Amino acid sequence: GRATPWLAVAAGIALLMLAGWQLLPVDRSSGVQASLAALADSAAADHRDCALDHTLREPVISLQDAARRYNPAYAGLSDLVVQSDALRSGGFELAFAHWCILDGRHFGHIVLQREATLVSLLLTPDESLNAEETGAATACPSSRGFHVACFAAPGHAIYVVSELTDAENLELARGLAPALRAHLARA
Repeated sequence: GRATPWLAVAAGIALLMLAGWQLLPVDRSSGVQASLAALADSAAADHRDCALDHTLREPVISLQDAARRYNPAYAGLSDLVVQSDALRSGGFELAFAHWCILDGRHFGHIVLQREATLVSLLLTPDESLNAEETGAATACPSSRGFHVACFAAPGHAIYVVSELTDAENLELARGLAPALRAHLARA
């Protein structure tokens, strides 16, 4: 009958709309930021319990041992950070580095120091983050009295946690991000 050509046209339009919808770029940045923000409190807790108070219940191991046992990305990580322009220009030095566990979450933990101020650089595996979803380092929600900056790298969420000003903390995170992302992309 007469309805058949109209149904064919309607079906064709629906297919074109579906194909166009599939080709539209998808903004995943808000999902990445939500994932990063969800772990900001854990990163702040690790900074407090591990770097400042030394009250972790689980034993810590060196980053090299962690690279052999758990995650090859930790190999050479502290050397990479120490040699970064962000560290030198900010007047920071390496205080210590290790792999630790807080509440079941694993962290590659590098502690930096400038005078009496300690800053934690924390890397934790997150398989939901891939190389295409790495935006700029941003301020994550402050937690436990600390400023937290965060960014994604291939397979990892990365946090800079400190009592620096929010601007200084974010500047350090942004300075470290390119080298860390490149390192994690190769690992």
